[in-house]
Amino acid sequence: MTDPGADRPGADAASADDDARPAGTVLPDRDPHRPDVVILRPRTIEPLGAPVAVHPLESMVDPTWQPGPSGISLLNVPDDDTYATASSETDEIWMVPESGPVPAEVVVTDDVVVTDDVVVTDDVVAPDDVVAPDDAEAPREATVGKGMLRSNIAVASGTAVSRLSGLIRTSLILVLLGQGLNDAYVNANNTPNMIYELILGGILTATLVPLFTDDLERGGRDDATSAIISFALVALVVVTALAAVAAPLLILLLSTGSAESSRADYVSAGIPLALLFAPQVFFYGLMAVWSAVLNARHRFLAAAWAPVLNNLIAIATLLAAGSMAGGNPTLDDALTDTRILWVLGAGTTAGIAVMALSLYPVVRSTGFRLKFKVDLKHRAVRQAVRLSGWTFGYVMANQVAVIVIQILAKPSSGDPTRYQTAFQYFQLPHGLLAVSIMVTFEPVLGRADARGDRAGFNEHLLLGFRLIGLLIIPAAVGYVALPKGLDHIDFVATGELDKVLGLGGIIAAFAIGLPGFSTYLYALRAFYAMKNTKIPFMVNVLENALNIVFALVLVRIWGVVGLALAFALAYTVAAVVAVAVLQRHSPGFDWQALATTWLRLLAAAVFMGALVYGMVTLMSPGSALMLVPVLAGAIALGAVSYFAAILVLRVPGIAELFARLPGMRRFAPRV
Repeated sequence: MTDPGADRPGADAASADDDARPAGTVLPDRDPHRPDVVILRPRTIEPLGAPVAVHPLESMVDPTWQPGPSGISLLNVPDDDTYATASSETDEIWMVPESGPVPAEVVVTDDVVVTDDVVVTDDVVAPDDVVAPDDAEAPREATVGKGMLRSNIAVASGTAVSRLSGLIRTSLILVLLGQGLNDAYVNANNTPNMIYELILGGILTATLVPLFTDDLERGGRDDATSAIISFALVALVVVTALAAVAAPLLILLLSTGSAESSRADYVSAGIPLALLFAPQVFFYGLMAVWSAVLNARHRFLAAAWAPVLNNLIAIATLLAAGSMAGGNPTLDDALTDTRILWVLGAGTTAGIAVMALSLYPVVRSTGFRLKFKVDLKHRAVRQAVRLSGWTFGYVMANQVAVIVIQILAKPSSGDPTRYQTAFQYFQLPHGLLAVSIMVTFEPVLGRADARGDRAGFNEHLLLGFRLIGLLIIPAAVGYVALPKGLDHIDFVATGELDKVLGLGGIIAAFAIGLPGFSTYLYALRAFYAMKNTKIPFMVNVLENALNIVFALVLVRIWGVVGLALAFALAYTVAAVVAVAVLQRHSPGFDWQALATTWLRLLAAAVFMGALVYGMVTLMSPGSALMLVPVLAGAIALGAVSYFAAILVLRVPGIAELFARLPGMRRFAPRV
């Protein structure tokens, strides 16, 4: 890590004594303008996983440090005769020994607080476990700290409950609503998503966390976060109004390819639903804004759990609609009794609103206070707009592919709903395992890039890729192995269960591209952390073009399964391209180490998949009741065999991952 104080007075003198100082010493310096204060030049590396620390030396004071609403609050100082203060304008920590009692809290806004009875000393030593080696530029291995582990567990647990409740909601749509009504509901509900993603969604995702993180690095001196949020809220109101106007046109477009006999009813139900769903645009954007504020401050729990509220409300809405119809409401029922449409539309939108609004109290608890002021000339707003140009093109390419795929899936045939349901199952391991890694690593990558720490950036980038491979590759193989095993079970292909478990072929086709999908999205997060939105746009155009071309060919051969396979192939190719381009834009990134790790993980996962397939095929349960223990046993066998294969293959880069997990050090593979 480059010494930020190297160009300040006295830095050379301090540097000259590096070799004479014992490890663990933070070299003091004197500010000629503040002779009463000892200045410590940052010679530490911020521990990966410090929950909310922003400054590289803040962990000396308290790893749970948070900025207060009136300034910088530092608690629990390391020694009983010193207290610490932080400069919001320079990259420094001031350690001020005091002869009297240690203050319980020191609040600093623009200037350091120094008492009259200060005694300055040159011997200020920081704890050994947070100070970097003397050679701050020496290579170091990124590790998963306890804070990062806690953050990943928090995100993964919330995502798990969210995804599972989302699957219940999706399955209810498939099973409870009649075919014509479920297609109208799904496509109408997708219209605000399409408009939001087209105009704002991708922009907010790509820009907010890096810009908010950068604002924290600057000390929040120019209210950049408030300026960006103020601009975003106004934009959300405008886009929501546009969504209400465009919704009927999108429903008409999506009905292209439907049978003429059912198209009129489909449009009659889809348009009022799309209008009721239009306000979701504002609340999706609000959710993105508050989530970014929290993620930049390493507060991940609330944003991960908020979607559960949405899913619970959506489930209650679907059950209420079913109760009103006395069973499974059809398209005719909804057109005859329009209350069903009102309940479905208003209830679903209410879930999105509650999800977004639930984050506001948590945002306030961080000390952040929004200063609403729309300033189009603000530095941060101009930067956000500049980054947004390429992102708009990125999202446009996505939406073109989405529309083409939905038309190829033939609305009102039931295939769009089966495609969407299979996609929800496909995304479960990605959302549960990969998203938690992406969300928690992105602020770390952003800070490393903001500080010019390319070595740290590359190490954490490689660590994230390895973690994703460790978890996602076996999930993909399992998704292929389990449905193939279930194909031999007669009862799976009968009755209502067919609507859920009969999706095996579509899920398996999607699963082929699961590692590529997660890798691709993580690579794009790395570009966003570098505030580069042009490369993601270009790679995304390639991915969507491939998806459309593959879909046009494969849908004629395998129908909706071909559409899923086209998706998988497109993301796999795009992932390889994204990593190759990333290596060029982040010199020093060890792609060969990544490839070696992933190839051995794939070998371990294939071994696991063969055992799982054999077990499910041989046991062949004859009832749904027996299916559960067989699947549970297959998953357990898969986990044990995968772990054993990793030990045998000595997968590079995995040993340190196991060593950092509680209770797993003894099982870490030796490489």
